[in-house]
Amino acid sequence: MPESDDIERFRDLVVWQVVVDAADKILELTESEPLSKKFWLCAQIGDASSSSSANLAKGHGGISRRMYIKHLYIARGSLSETLTFMELIRRRKCAPAERLQEVRQLLHRTSKLLNGLIKSLREGPNRSSAVSSSPKPVTRNP
Repeated sequence: MPESDDIERFRDLVVWQVVVDAADKILELTESEPLSKKFWLCAQIGDASSSSSANLAKGHGGISRRMYIKHLYIARGSLSETLTFMELIRRRKCAPAERLQEVRQLLHRTSKLLNGLIKSLREGPNRSSAVSSSPKPVTRNP
């Protein structure tokens, strides 16, 4: 990684690392009983949780600030969807409460980091009046 805090690869984004950790733990949950028997729910939460990290990567790899922010909003929507499925799993008692809490903590941390990244890109020093035409911004970890 460079000496500065500039992020060159999406894998270096702390928010991406945390959401991938959460998605991995969610996939572990979907492989264990009784949740593994709920095929539709496993598919939905698997798709939603992996979509957040994929959209972070896609946005970071884009060519403009506007597209980056757009994909971050999509990632945030997928994160909300994942939290909704986590609530259904909790209510249905399909996984141990302590494991669900661990995943929820990662998802809430992701939410805070993601909101911070969106805010920094929308209000950052490279912000111009023509957001759609601005070059790809420099991304930094907090």
